[in-house]
Amino acid sequence: MTLHLQKMLFPMLFCVLLGALHVTAQAGCGPPPRVNNGRPDSTNTFFPVNDMVRYQCNSGYAATKNSSLRLQCVANGTWGELNYWCERKTCSPKPIDQGSYTGGISFGDTITYTCDDGYALTGKTYQLTCMADGTWNPVDPPDCQPVSCPEIDLTEKLVFQLSLQYQYGSRVTYSCEAGFSLIGDSFRDCLESGKWSGSKPICKDVKCKTPQWDISHGQAMGERKEAYKYNDIVRYECSARYRAEPSEIHCTESNEWSATVNCVLTGCHSPPLIGNGDVVQPKSEYAMGDSASYKCRKGYRLEGSETAVCRENYQWTQPPTCASVTCGPPATVINGKIKEQAKTPYAYGDRVSYICDDTYHLVGNGEITCQNNGQWSPSPSCALRTTSLPRTEDPLQCSCDKPPAIEHGEGNDKYKSVYACGYTLSYKCKTCYFPVHSEITCQQNGQWSHSPGCVFNATCVIVPVVIIVALIGAMLAFAFFKKIACFAPSGSKTIPGHI
Repeated sequence: MTLHLQKMLFPMLFCVLLGALHVTAQAGCGPPPRVNNGRPDSTNTFFPVNDMVRYQCNSGYAATKNSSLRLQCVANGTWGELNYWCERKTCSPKPIDQGSYTGGISFGDTITYTCDDGYALTGKTYQLTCMADGTWNPVDPPDCQPVSCPEIDLTEKLVFQLSLQYQYGSRVTYSCEAGFSLIGDSFRDCLESGKWSGSKPICKDVKCKTPQWDISHGQAMGERKEAYKYNDIVRYECSARYRAEPSEIHCTESNEWSATVNCVLTGCHSPPLIGNGDVVQPKSEYAMGDSASYKCRKGYRLEGSETAVCRENYQWTQPPTCASVTCGPPATVINGKIKEQAKTPYAYGDRVSYICDDTYHLVGNGEITCQNNGQWSPSPSCALRTTSLPRTEDPLQCSCDKPPAIEHGEGNDKYKSVYACGYTLSYKCKTCYFPVHSEITCQQNGQWSHSPGCVFNATCVIVPVVIIVALIGAMLAFAFFKKIACFAPSGSKTIPGHI
């Protein structure tokens, strides 16, 4: 390096070192932090330690109550804690009579005014804007004035009454002069739109003749008149299970009735009858959807649905039927048999009786019955007889066959098929016969105690024969003497009819 170059570089290095020492000695803060809707009062980019900046809000905004307006650059080259916030300014609300507004009241907001029903806005504008200085633009809000309807235009025979002077909410009531009917609306209201409701009525001379009074399944109600005025009403009623459609008619402005009334079916007639069965708790009327329940009489069972339903066409669904209750063949009893001739099927109430083979006797009821549930009552059994049959207190443990039949008489219980031990049967004889052993008893050995009979009583015919013979004799004697009187000799004196 030449001496000349050294002379040039040394001053330059000295200046650089001196500048660095100066910067270190002059430490500070950079630009202050930003805030929303606000700014510092200085645009500098370097601030020495302990310098302060002041903040202010943008137009239309204001610092909050707790904001700190100043911020200081501290020793370590940083800014202190920022406590500064800006919010939008607000405008004082401006309410109006008979109206209201919608919208915000902060800077930049717009409010829109509307009036209550029956009132209309007047003024240059119906909107206000909140400005940056906290005032409204325009300054004054609009007004709400009552709505009015046009004056009433009357026609001939029409009169009216007005509640208010054509203002919103007023009502005009119409009527006609005597002898005329009002056709149309009887009153009209002034609406919020400034128009009258409905339409203007007219007055007309209307008369309707007497409507058809008696109709199929019904008739008109109330006083029957020769002529009816406009809107007069006649009501109809129908008989059970029918409904009047329509239920009332009115006289129209064309001098005709509004409709023709008919009685239409609204329910079903009485439920259909079924053989050997009945309806449970029948009613006088059945509406659509109602049902009728059936039950069968004793000895019969239901087949099909238990109920019939009244359908939309007011016809009944198919009712059930009642079929005869039957029982299958009676049970077979070992060492025994059925007395009667077998048959198929057995009907409800049928009875069969059992007898046991020799050396066997019945245990239980010897007669069984076909029951209402289609089942037989319990069957007996046949037990082997012993040489000495022990006496038992239960008379159904043994039985006797049918008692002997007798001539000229019969037992008092000839329809039984099984007679338990201890049972006593009485006999009764016909006229002119008297009983021999009038009572017999079923014994433990299965035999009857006596042989009954009826013996002829010869004396019971003597008195009737004597009476008959005496009558015949008297009649013959009377005839004989009458003949003698009729042929008496001449000169004899007789009285006709006497001897």
